[in-house]
Amino acid sequence: MEKGRIYIDGKKLDAFYGQEQSRGQELETANLGENEIEVPPDHVFVLGDTWWRSIDSQLFGPLPISAVRGKVIGYEK
Repeated sequence: MEKGRIYIDGKKLDAFYGQEQSRGQELETANLGENEIEVPPDHVFVLGDTWWRSIDSQLFGPLPISAVRGKVIGYEK
């Protein structure tokens, strides 16, 4: 992640995670996970739409694909 933008293998993902909304006010990020992360083979890194209150891979790390249950509605290869 760089300046609120997510990159996968150097390509920018069409999503922005740089600001949160709180009671109608925009708040700047507090250095939101700007380290490069290597996802092991057969694992996924999941992010919630609302990063400031999501319980996702920013908290627990990459997940084995075998642990994922549900329908995938979008992904980036």
